[in-house]
Amino acid sequence: MNFYFKRLYRPPACTAKILLVMKLIIVLLTATFLQVSASTYAQNVTLRQKNAKLVSIFKQIRKQTGYDFIYSDRLMENAGVVNLNLSNVSIIEALNKAFENQPFLYEIENKTIVVKAKPAQNYEFANRLHIVTGTVTDEKGEILIGVTVKSKKTNTVVTTDKNGRYSIKVDDNADILNFSYIGYKAKEITLTANDLVVNVTLIPDVTTIKEVVITTGIFKKVDQSFTGASTTVSAKELEQFGNRNLLTSLRNVDPSFNIIESNSFGTDPNRIPEIQIRGNSSLPNVDDLQNESRVALNTPLIILDGFQTTLQKLLDMNSNEVESLTILKDASATAIYGSRGANGVIVITTKAPKEGKLRVTYRADLNVEAPDLSTYNLLHANEKLSLENTMGLYNGERPDYDIPLKRYYSVLLTDVNSGVDTYWLSKPLSTGVGQRHNLRLEGGDRTFRYSASMQMNDIQGVMIGSKRRTYNGTINLSYTYNKVKFSNNLMISEGSSANSPYGNFSDYVKLNPYWRAYDDNGQVIKILGDPGNADYVGRWSTLPTNPQYNANLNTFDKTSTSEITNNTAVEWQITHDLVMRGRLGISKTKTENNKFRPAEHTAFANYSDADIFR
Repeated sequence: MNFYFKRLYRPPACTAKILLVMKLIIVLLTATFLQVSASTYAQNVTLRQKNAKLVSIFKQIRKQTGYDFIYSDRLMENAGVVNLNLSNVSIIEALNKAFENQPFLYEIENKTIVVKAKPAQNYEFANRLHIVTGTVTDEKGEILIGVTVKSKKTNTVVTTDKNGRYSIKVDDNADILNFSYIGYKAKEITLTANDLVVNVTLIPDVTTIKEVVITTGIFKKVDQSFTGASTTVSAKELEQFGNRNLLTSLRNVDPSFNIIESNSFGTDPNRIPEIQIRGNSSLPNVDDLQNESRVALNTPLIILDGFQTTLQKLLDMNSNEVESLTILKDASATAIYGSRGANGVIVITTKAPKEGKLRVTYRADLNVEAPDLSTYNLLHANEKLSLENTMGLYNGERPDYDIPLKRYYSVLLTDVNSGVDTYWLSKPLSTGVGQRHNLRLEGGDRTFRYSASMQMNDIQGVMIGSKRRTYNGTINLSYTYNKVKFSNNLMISEGSSANSPYGNFSDYVKLNPYWRAYDDNGQVIKILGDPGNADYVGRWSTLPTNPQYNANLNTFDKTSTSEITNNTAVEWQITHDLVMRGRLGISKTKTENNKFRPAEHTAFANYSDADIFR
């Protein structure tokens, strides 16, 4: 900024100093505004999408940056698919990549991105485009909904509506339309400039349908010829629908696979969950409701490579070793496995070694377990104490009973007025960060193939000190001689688990907020609500213990397990339709439990009337 003066004399020194300061202020303000403007668009995004819709890209950008998008659904019908592999780039760069070869423009206003159609003069094919419409049906004349129609020249992608109709912009110069639909053969049609209406008939792809095979654990059957209710999940689908364990992945894939949530156990990593596929086939009694024995009542039969296994094995096994997983739901499971399959059957097939050069695969996952207390709406200490007093909890009917209660109320009121308001729910909780690492090696030729894998799975629970760590090792060998195939699968598993020394979360929910958790020296109080004298009416009630106290006593409740399983199978392909198969499985499991509680543990606190007034 320059300043000009009409007078020809030199300004005083003070005036020059003021002008210099003004220049500095203006420069600093300008730099600040530029930084603010730059920071508006400095948010970085990471996008890894393949054959994704443009609308899904908008949702990802909005989730990562908070920017809103304004667009017309009708306008998005002309959007092409997007392939992005961007890591930590600016939002401007991400938008430019997403809008490449798209008939759209975008404008950013504050934190809103407005999507508009490109003007005719800016569109590459504007002078030689026309619209083609039509209907897509099957060989019987039935309309097909959701058929993907793509123009190779304009890269525009649309789908057929509920009436089987489509409308798409194409190039006048020998454009090609590609029609694709699951279960039907893809079809390509070459267009001319005079083609305005193109109706298409798709033919079922029988080969594709036959590729879907149901594995029952005893035999394999094509999906078309299998009449039972079943769901088959591939290894690729398991990776897409979760990485915590196989059970949570199955629940995400199939709604009929129901994991019964328990408010008593929460997300305890050491608890075997209760699973139902066909509902309650056995009703638990009162004792079963209070422990984990009810889990076995409705648990489905689990078959691993033709051998029966346990639910704990399914929970701990290396999910990266699973090739496919089939759930048999209806009476077909009982017909195959008898009464053992009454609750349904889960059939697991592990990956067989693939021939070729030695391949090494490594995968790492990070799991975060975070507690959610937003659903709890508890009273504060002053509210709880006032409510109890209003209900007459501290007013007895006898003088010898009434006076101590009022004195005890005064002690609690004094603590509340001094600021005591304990939020017990947060005491035993923390955010658990776990990890999982998997290493796999495989190779071989048509005659002899091999694979070996190692996995470490570390799960940290939300209860402080609760954890589960599992080490899995697998060696798979396969040898083929003429029509005879030998295979051997050795699985070794070592695991250790620990329960939280803070006890059960349900114990903290029952505690009153007007009780102190710590004394004046910052030490954890063992007996809650103790006034320190005989004023409390201990003759008629017992003071509760603080479950947090046990965490300072070096207590532990841990379990270690080791399991070795070796499955051997021999197959003889007698004819094309006749196979003789023999299997032998050996399994050994060792479990060791260790629990230590010192004499000061609250589990041994048994206070009588004499103890309270002592």
